[in-house]
Amino acid sequence: MGRSATWISVLALVLWVTACNAGENGKSYNGISWGFSRTWWSADANNEGYPAAGNAGAMVELRRVRMLNDRVAFSPYLQYFWMRSTITTLICDTCYGETVTERSFFREIDLGFNLHLFPVKSCDEFYIGGGPSVRWGQAARREAGTATNTFTAKAAWFGVTVLAGIRTPLYGTSIAFFEPQFTFSPDQADRWQAIYPPDKMSVHMGVLW
Repeated sequence: MGRSATWISVLALVLWVTACNAGENGKSYNGISWGFSRTWWSADANNEGYPAAGNAGAMVELRRVRMLNDRVAFSPYLQYFWMRSTITTLICDTCYGETVTERSFFREIDLGFNLHLFPVKSCDEFYIGGGPSVRWGQAARREAGTATNTFTAKAAWFGVTVLAGIRTPLYGTSIAFFEPQFTFSPDQADRWQAIYPPDKMSVHMGVLW
């Protein structure tokens, strides 16, 4: 989490020290973002999730922001999120300290679009929005030092995202942005099995050009 805190601090500094008239906030952009996510796995008896993979991970995203007018933007995106953890457990209660170490993995690809609504036009533009997505997830577990998974599962489901963000001009014609998101999937949205998906809070930061 130390690197994530550094990213947030650096971008937050950039957001508020750049010149107000350096960019063109009324046009359309391509962009890239990076950040981290915090997940919440369901504890319901019929939807256990896969918390062994952990509850925090990194993400990267490609997006297009197309201004429909001076108050509304349409933003399709492709996002990749991953996390992993290492777990050491006793083989049995009477095995005199013999343990097994396993590495757990979870990764997810999101494809979707969001609408961005700009309530007030200003130099540093605040916006709110959200939209639907399709999420593909894969979980796996293997013993440390081996390349063969002892467990693998996949899932696909629909998600819904709500967000708020702020963007401001950089020097030239680029724009920097900072954007928290919350993504969830309704009950029974899973297409393949019942153990997915996690709800996800993501912190995005990046540049549009």
